[in-house]
Amino acid sequence: MYLIFKLCNRTVLGVTGLNLPKADEKITSDHKESLIVMYALGEFCREFGERDRTQETIIFVDEAWFFNKTEIGASILMSMKRVGRSQNNFLGLITQSISDVETEDDSTAFGTIFAFREPTETDKVLKYFKLPVEETTQAWYDNMTKGQCIMRDPFGRTARITVDFQLPEVTVLFDTVETKMKNTRAVA
Repeated sequence: MYLIFKLCNRTVLGVTGLNLPKADEKITSDHKESLIVMYALGEFCREFGERDRTQETIIFVDEAWFFNKTEIGASILMSMKRVGRSQNNFLGLITQSISDVETEDDSTAFGTIFAFREPTETDKVLKYFKLPVEETTQAWYDNMTKGQCIMRDPFGRTARITVDFQLPEVTVLFDTVETKMKNTRAVA
């Protein structure tokens, strides 16, 4: 099997230097300015996803937790989720905590969820995936290796999977943290 990556017709928006508030932090005027920029990007992503339903689109939002920081952000996030399959759009929300995606008013049946190991959130992750919180499942989650995660698909099926890329060219895209450790490949 061969995978070919074409880099034409791709748009990557990157924003740095924003001062986004922490989850429990009071919002300052500097935070408000940063949130306005992020809201504008969120609205752009929603429009991008629904502008041509004959064209497949994919949107990844890193640090997606900030959308749930305010009512306006939560509403933009909900509208981005609703674009979804009907508009031929895939939305990927990336965040560090399962708590960032938990909302009570989400009736969108939002797609596929991946939860990589976060040692401080074992019980939260198991509850989110509607798995029994007991010693066996806690150990099952806690002994995941690098590259393994729990996945739930749009049909509610849950499994532990291993993400492994065949092409080293793709692997370097995930190298976002400088480290003094030697580059090693872990096999699960």
